[in-house]
Amino acid sequence: MMEAVENDREAHSQLETNFFGPLRLIRSAPPLLRSQKSGTIVNITSVAGIDGLPTSGLYAASKFALEGPSESLQREVSPFGVRVLLFEPGAFRTRFLAGGSMVRPKEMEPAYKGTAVEATLAKFKEMDGKQRGDANKAVSIIFGVVMGDGVAKGLDKGLLRLPLGEDCVQRYETKVKGMEKNLEAVKKFVLGLDVDE
Repeated sequence: MMEAVENDREAHSQLETNFFGPLRLIRSAPPLLRSQKSGTIVNITSVAGIDGLPTSGLYAASKFALEGPSESLQREVSPFGVRVLLFEPGAFRTRFLAGGSMVRPKEMEPAYKGTAVEATLAKFKEMDGKQRGDANKAVSIIFGVVMGDGVAKGLDKGLLRLPLGEDCVQRYETKVKGMEKNLEAVKKFVLGLDVDE
């Protein structure tokens, strides 16, 4: 919840961990990978990098932030035989929802009672330790895609995004349908904006 962020330090910390840290590593890789004409840059984002839920604004922002440069980087380095992969996990049974991974409000703002904010917070609390996703299976898929074997043998090398888990795929599909609906609703007046010559 954006209001739960008490100061800029919390925002900076989230972006430092999920965006600037990976960015520092990513910047060092292309020269070597270009020279050897092969390699794979793997970024672990999240379904939140595609579809931000209520209460998860900063986390989603940090994951959206990593998605953008990864997409651009893929277009920059693919001519050199270098791949960029974004793995976007949904809810896997890890300690993510426990402990200090999430900034939760000390007290919910009364205005949010009965809203999606309250429902999302309750859902996170309920699913902690009961997430459907098996992290070991996800790691196996990640390894297979990177190495090009197992279930990923013959997978298109130009693929960028790999949503992981049923919940992630469902949110992806909902997001795509929503974007298509949004585009259709505005297309009639957002086209034709070029300068008349």
